[in-house]
Amino acid sequence: MEYPMVNSAFCLHLPCTQNPESMRKIIFSAAISIDGYMEGPNGETDWCIMDEDMQFNVFLDETDTILFGRKCYDKYLKNGPPSTSKMDKELWDTIFSKQLIVFSRTLTSVNNSIHLVRENMITAMTSLKAQPGRNIWLFGGASLASSMLNAGLIDEIQLGVIPIILGAGNPLFTGIEQRILLKTSHSKLFKSGVQQLYLEPVK
Repeated sequence: MEYPMVNSAFCLHLPCTQNPESMRKIIFSAAISIDGYMEGPNGETDWCIMDEDMQFNVFLDETDTILFGRKCYDKYLKNGPPSTSKMDKELWDTIFSKQLIVFSRTLTSVNNSIHLVRENMITAMTSLKAQPGRNIWLFGGASLASSMLNAGLIDEIQLGVIPIILGAGNPLFTGIEQRILLKTSHSKLFKSGVQQLYLEPVK
């Protein structure tokens, strides 16, 4: 049976219990290959698998804010949706209905309806987490995720391991300053062969 291929940022989500407003989470989700890459050497993500029981729409319903780094902004937000397929259009319509925040020291402006944070990431995220709302999805990329991990801001990592070896590409994390111990809260094996891990940094 064939499964649709989509961008890795859209993969691998399961519904989670809605948190009380005071317990809002920052969740980083990513799909990786067996050898630890989140993209191929030229940014390819065509190897990422999504099947129906991943229930990505439920994940989005439990999210009201999405975080992007500068590279992800350039790739996915600056010029609109990356594809005109019906599935991608529906996904991006939902994404653009959320609060979108871009973190960058080099950008001076972003598209209308998108918020730009240029400095004080820790202060901005601490304030955001304290506000009432649903979960916060860290879309990517690797540099922003690494910076937030180093700062202790990420509450959960949803990591989907795709049964493929890429041989080369862009790694999941870059610039991690020290070992970060994680605990696995639970996992799930999908019919496509994708193994989803739900990990929490030990604080």
